[in-house]
Amino acid sequence: MIHLKDKLITITRGSLSVTDFLTSIKQIADELTALGDPPSDVDLLIYVTRGLRPAYKELITAIRTRDTVAPFEELFDKIIDHETFLLQQDKQHPEPEPPTANLAKHFPSPQKSFRPKPSSNTRPLFPTPPHTAMFTPPPGFSPTSNPTICQYCNKPNHTANRCYKLFPHPDLSVP
Repeated sequence: MIHLKDKLITITRGSLSVTDFLTSIKQIADELTALGDPPSDVDLLIYVTRGLRPAYKELITAIRTRDTVAPFEELFDKIIDHETFLLQQDKQHPEPEPPTANLAKHFPSPQKSFRPKPSSNTRPLFPTPPHTAMFTPPPGFSPTSNPTICQYCNKPNHTANRCYKLFPHPDLSVP
């Protein structure tokens, strides 16, 4: 019996539907009644309203401030009606998506400097370290050759997803 009372005191809606939440409370109350200790309508009102989400605060206030305590069946009907109302409101007025922004950075071609040209009225956001001020092409690089440089091994004419150091060719692998 103590286990059932504890369960009734701590029950919350969580991810349950309102119907499942109220049915769970009713089942526990019925078990306590069968054991000879039925919960009062006041107790059920407290357990139900304590387990609901903040979206039900107006309904909870209205139910708790009544002169007489509503029986569980009436409470069940009112909460289901309010749930239907909330679902209709969500369909009519969906919450807007939060604003988002994507950041993109333009990299100049390899023949140009990575250092932005100074302007008299603007300051750069971050100082450019002196060792990265100019793009230095690797040995053997010419403007007419393939400007693709591997991000893994820094060798020209391929990228990391085709780098032989990361993915050795089966015919070239050493036994």
